[in-house]
Amino acid sequence: MVGNRNINLAGTIVMSVFIAACGGSKSGIQFIVFRAIQGIGASMTMPTAGTVMCTVANLIITDSFPDSTQALAGAVFNTVSQFGTAVGIAVMAVISTSVTNESSTADKTSPDALMVGYRAAFWACFALMVLATLTGAIGLRNVWRVGVKKAE
Repeated sequence: MVGNRNINLAGTIVMSVFIAACGGSKSGIQFIVFRAIQGIGASMTMPTAGTVMCTVANLIITDSFPDSTQALAGAVFNTVSQFGTAVGIAVMAVISTSVTNESSTADKTSPDALMVGYRAAFWACFALMVLATLTGAIGLRNVWRVGVKKAE
């Protein structure tokens, strides 16, 4: 059966596989094709990603915090998630630039030198995606009980 969960899961798998494929690409054409397919996977997760993230965050917040501090916890979660996005982009840019500058290619602005840096950044993204998936699987294993709140 096709549903939000299955489409999101399929998109996550496609995105993960093709992030790794971008890291292992051997040419610019391969990289572009793998990146396009990765984008298709990402677009499969977009309709549900924000909803899932906010729902899970709300479940954790209502389960972990007393009523008097839940609004503050939600605000902190939103701020940290936005900050995490900005930091993630900056870290990947630093990885890509550092690896490009350390490459053996003489012209650091050539497509070959840039591809070395891009591939390193995509391998780092893949490692972080695996880490986030494992963290979510382990950390969220008890969040499935919707509507059951601990006594304060």
